[in-house]
Amino acid sequence: MWSKLYILLLLALSFVMATGQNRSEENPFNRERGPLVYLDLPQPLGGYEAIQNHIIYPDTALVLKLEGTVIIRCIIDNDGYPKDVTPILGPELLFDAAIAAVELSHWNPARLYREPVAKNVEFALDFHLPISEMTEIDREEPPIEVTKTLYHYLMGGVVTLLVFILVGYPF
Repeated sequence: MWSKLYILLLLALSFVMATGQNRSEENPFNRERGPLVYLDLPQPLGGYEAIQNHIIYPDTALVLKLEGTVIIRCIIDNDGYPKDVTPILGPELLFDAAIAAVELSHWNPARLYREPVAKNVEFALDFHLPISEMTEIDREEPPIEVTKTLYHYLMGGVVTLLVFILVGYPF
């Protein structure tokens, strides 16, 4: 009698487990996989090239022939406008130009289940000298050398001393 009861119990348990497995496969909130999330990330209208086209190169950076990449972090709000634009890495002279270019841009906002939501984004803006600002000489030679070496100072002093000796300056 106990063996029949044991077999019935095993049969009932296997039936419950089999039907439970079928239901969990249909359930989108299965604990093993987690909930399914439909999230579309924000995209700038016109692509990232549109933001690059908004860059106005700073005069100081042009004089110093400064190039580089600025990493930007911002929040794209529900309406597609950037908020809290913060440069996090790159040459500091280019930060203000990067912030201004991003603030002029408009984005397709992130969408969660087809509803617009605010989303943090990080991206890079590349700063390259405009070709019209570069001449052939600029491409071949480095920027103006600001520092002099010790050799230059010593040679300048020796030449001055020789001039004083030749002129007959009394020491």
